[in-house]
Amino acid sequence: MNVLDTLFEQHSFRLGVSRGEYFFHRFPHLPSQLMEFLVSLLPAIFFALGILHAVMGALVMITGTHFLTQLQTLSPVINPLYLMMNGMLAISNGLFMLLAFTEIKRQTENGWRTFFLINLVSILQSILSIVFTPRAIFSVILYIAITMYLTFEFKPYFKKVI
Repeated sequence: MNVLDTLFEQHSFRLGVSRGEYFFHRFPHLPSQLMEFLVSLLPAIFFALGILHAVMGALVMITGTHFLTQLQTLSPVINPLYLMMNGMLAISNGLFMLLAFTEIKRQTENGWRTFFLINLVSILQSILSIVFTPRAIFSVILYIAITMYLTFEFKPYFKKVI
């Protein structure tokens, strides 16, 4: 049993997933053909974004600057603590994406769980941006709502492997 399996079996993790399922099951569902198409694209998206996140996170950590963050905040000066934390989260997200590639490709339950975890790390990055740049609060709330909705829309397409 690896670290992620231990995390996934935690009561709080399972409770969070069940609450998310309960909340999002009431919303309209996307067409099944669209979902099947998106699920078929997920492995390629995870591979490409995993590399991109890891490289960009490393560049942020090494250079201490993040051009995209400066565009988002419209600020020439960004707190170095924010850059360091954002870089670490981007690297971890990239590694999670690369590690989840085969599970996502096989559409296993662990693949979806890792997808859920990746989205939680992305949400943490977004919340971190609110702390350092409060102007982004509306876009972060919208991002969280869309991300979690799509995460739970994908869940039925991932199966439990015995």
